Amino acid sequence: MLLLTMIVCAEIGIMLLFSWLDIENSLSPLALAFTDALLLSLIIAFPLYYWVVRPLKSTIITSQEKLNMLASAVENAGEAIIITNRKGVVEYVNQAFLDMSGYNNIDIIAKHVASIEVFMAEKEWKQSFLQSIRRFGVWKAEQWEERKNGEKYLAEITVTPIHLTKAEKITHFVTIKQDNTKRHDLESQLRQAQKMEAVGTLVGGIAHDFNNMLSALAGQLYLAKSRIKGNEEVYERLSKMEVLTFRAADMISQLLTFARKGVINKTDLVLNSFIKEAAKLAQVGLPENIRFNCNITDEYMVVRADATQWQQVIMNLINNAHDAVSDIHDAKISLSLALTSPQNPNLDQFNPSTDRYAELCISDNGCGIKKENLDKIIEPFFTTKEAGKGTGLGLAMVHGVVESHHGFMDIDSEEGNGTTFRIFLPLVEPQHNETSESEIIHKGHGESILLVDDDLMVREAGREVLELLGYHVFVAEDGAKAIQICQNCSNQISLVIMDVVMPHMQGGEAAIHIKKSHPNLPVILVTGYDKENVMNNDVLSIVDATMSKPYSTERLSTLIKQTLASVGDKDDE
Repeated sequence: MLLLTMIVCAEIGIMLLFSWLDIENSLSPLALAFTDALLLSLIIAFPLYYWVVRPLKSTIITSQEKLNMLASAVENAGEAIIITNRKGVVEYVNQAFLDMSGYNNIDIIAKHVASIEVFMAEKEWKQSFLQSIRRFGVWKAEQWEERKNGEKYLAEITVTPIHLTKAEKITHFVTIKQDNTKRHDLESQLRQAQKMEAVGTLVGGIAHDFNNMLSALAGQLYLAKSRIKGNEEVYERLSKMEVLTFRAADMISQLLTFARKGVINKTDLVLNSFIKEAAKLAQVGLPENIRFNCNITDEYMVVRADATQWQQVIMNLINNAHDAVSDIHDAKISLSLALTSPQNPNLDQFNPSTDRYAELCISDNGCGIKKENLDKIIEPFFTTKEAGKGTGLGLAMVHGVVESHHGFMDIDSEEGNGTTFRIFLPLVEPQHNETSESEIIHKGHGESILLVDDDLMVREAGREVLELLGYHVFVAEDGAKAIQICQNCSNQISLVIMDVVMPHMQGGEAAIHIKKSHPNLPVILVTGYDKENVMNNDVLSIVDATMSKPYSTERLSTLIKQTLASVGDKDDE
């Protein structure tokens, strides 16, 4: 109606203009009609352009920009996007999906989605999918899928229907996929860390009780040896039992360090005997159908190393070898230790800095490692084992330990022909010391010692050992009782030896109370736990010495002598 009104008004205006200019008499009817039409078009076109065409053009441009923006956003999205028609034929995939799956457009476009998403061809899945779409308007799941190269990855999948017609019928489906493999690995590591924390707590409790028993056993063995006169055979057997007692204590210490990630302690380690013991421990976990060969040189070799870390290295490598030969008929695992030099061909690729190296080899005749994976197996979280059977941290830990000890690791493997790990460690000169101070028994001269421990067997064995060493002994079962005895007999007590973890009052708290009222009374704290975990800096700053359970009588007598001597020196000053 508005347009018709505009045309009528424009035509009237043109007729008036022609009449005023007297154009009707000067132009032919055809020219007059043409001129009238031209003027009418110009008059109508101008407002029509600004009121209709220009806004419409702007709307079209804006819509096109939005479409381009949406298309770019979909193409460059971090999540994989697949669009199919209602029959499941793929019409579009973005670059993220191509990168995630390893497929290309030729593999996918115009093909049914079930050709790459195998689970979508299952009848049970179709029923579940349709039921979910009807009820919730969306289908979601998380499951393991395969890339084009066969590699497994964990995909989080969301499928949503699209309605492109007014009839509200489904015309397309859009699938959004996210690769959650890294998140899954991190969650696995978190669960493993939580598990190790729980194990650490459990091991800590067991270690305390076990070390108490070993302390009592060590004391009783010393007492038994002191009463054996002339029976060398019995004395030798008791001495071997003592050695086994402290070897058991070393194993507990290793468990504590492993479970709690304790402080690394590098010492001069005799590699020959250590590898023999570690190999025996690792062999316990191998089934009888696996032949285990151990060939260790008699050449005396010493390395500067942390025993606990190298125990873990050997256990890790032998466990890996065990997994590699699990499906082999004639399964073999070999461990060897030999002396070598920088001229060893396997050392050519490295930069050896010393003249003598220990070469530790662990090999198997198992499945081997693919060539393309050889450079990746020491990367954290990389594993070729099935989901749930490997964390991807074992060989990364081994490589880290080797590097932290200034060593080298060479891996030789061929798929189907087994694997050999060669580890080269620089040797150090052994320290030949005479009988150390800690191997000598030091007798007392009637000084009084307060022995504080909540374990009755430890108190009884400790009291008898101290009395045999020539000391007068008071005993207390907890920190509160120890404070009371110190208050009542402060002039008689020369030294306090106190357990750290006890009921009613901890040893550290009791030591602080005792030092406040008797600052010159020396205190030695003893624990069956990790020192770092049960003694804070406030306690460590006021006590005179610390000692771990179990301890030898030689070590105990030496520490008592040193502590009493240091107090005497302070008094002289």
